[in-house]
Amino acid sequence: MQTTWGYSYSKGYRENISQLSSQPVVENISRERANSISATANLAYVFSDKGYVQLQMQNSTDFYKTEYGGYSSFTSHQTQGMAKLALLGSWQPSNKFYLGILPGISIVYRTDHTDDRILETTPTVSIYTQWYPVEKLFLRLSGGYATTQPFTSTTADAMIRQSTLFWFKGNPSLKSWQQLRGDFTAMYMLADWLTPSVNLFYLRTFHDTCRRYYAASEAEEGIVEEYFNAAPEDHIRLSTTLSGNYFNRALTVSLSPTLAYTKTRSSFIGDRTLTRFYMYGSVGYKIGNFGFDVSYETSQKMISDAGQVTEYRPDRWNFSASYGNGNLYVSVGIDNIFHTTDVRPWLLDSKNYSYDKVLYQTGRSFSVNLTYTFGYGKKVGQSIKIDMPDGIKSGASRGL
Repeated sequence: MQTTWGYSYSKGYRENISQLSSQPVVENISRERANSISATANLAYVFSDKGYVQLQMQNSTDFYKTEYGGYSSFTSHQTQGMAKLALLGSWQPSNKFYLGILPGISIVYRTDHTDDRILETTPTVSIYTQWYPVEKLFLRLSGGYATTQPFTSTTADAMIRQSTLFWFKGNPSLKSWQQLRGDFTAMYMLADWLTPSVNLFYLRTFHDTCRRYYAASEAEEGIVEEYFNAAPEDHIRLSTTLSGNYFNRALTVSLSPTLAYTKTRSSFIGDRTLTRFYMYGSVGYKIGNFGFDVSYETSQKMISDAGQVTEYRPDRWNFSASYGNGNLYVSVGIDNIFHTTDVRPWLLDSKNYSYDKVLYQTGRSFSVNLTYTFGYGKKVGQSIKIDMPDGIKSGASRGL
């Protein structure tokens, strides 16, 4: 049996000052304290050298106290958590076949300062299997049904004036986001110089958290922005990858053309569909302990927020160089090497409110990763995975 527990505490301060033209200044302030606790317990039973079962129990709870000042002055208390209970079954009768099934149940609970209580119970399941039916053919299938609780910054029972034109309203009745997912991959190792593979991915989302806009009351005036649960959305992606190794595996080349389809549904702007084609390619070269990689991704058009938002993403060239000798691993990465300005057109078209903008990002991302292992931790491969720290949670209304 294995158990873990955790606790975190954070304090936050936000201040937002807005003025449209010669209109009055609108100022909002939030001061927040957040406490988070979590615990997990896993109990495993090995019934043979080919399989085992494991009982998994998890619980995490966040407590928020947010004091709002400025134009809107009040105090909000929120508690939100999720409990999970699942039973993992793992079976590997040979090195050519593996099957893992994880049925379970998730419970989301939430309360706020109005004493409104929300309790959601959702059955979940996850499945993963891989199979080598013949020596050079590899098949993998995964999928499942899962749920994710909404951010407390969207469920806060708050009405915040952002400017003389805009209000933000939290929605305490938001349901958890749920997804039905399927992923199939087939790979045939034809030769070292050519390995083709095909991937088919399907995702249907339920209760995705999106924004809607409507006119405020006569007393408040302006436009209200509020989060809501969207109708089901479908995402389908078909891609193929051609990869190969050359010059005694010193040179690696990969090309992945992809065809994607998205369908959104909305009662106030109608259904939208988008079919797009994009491509990703990379070239890597190794000289001794040194490695160099260049990758390219074509531009894309995307839709989101229940079909209300259309976004255009430009193409990108990325470069990285690395050195590894077993104990020491160093990598340097440069993002978007041929452009110092990232231009992204962005359009929102809702029933009651529309606007478009062009996002200009000037600069270049430069990253350095340095890892050294002492003694017993010597790595067999050159690359080392680094886990980034968790982000800080916040229950403060997104209106700030």
